[in-house]
Amino acid sequence: ARTSIVKAVDAALEDCFAGRSLALIAGGDGVGKSSAARNWCQRFPGRGRYVAVPGTNDRRTFFVEIAAALGC
Repeated sequence: ARTSIVKAVDAALEDCFAGRSLALIAGGDGVGKSSAARNWCQRFPGRGRYVAVPGTNDRRTFFVEIAAALGC
């Protein structure tokens, strides 16, 4: 369903793709951010890479998750 969350995530990811940049999508728990982002990446293979990082302040874990999603 094209909820307001899905529309906002789609718009943010399209902007990132056009500008060749990263996006950090943050918001309340359980509103559909992760599902919308994963769905966008599946709909447009090669345009983006979905990375879920644990809710921690650990910089190493953050970068390890990004590297893993990129195949490093």
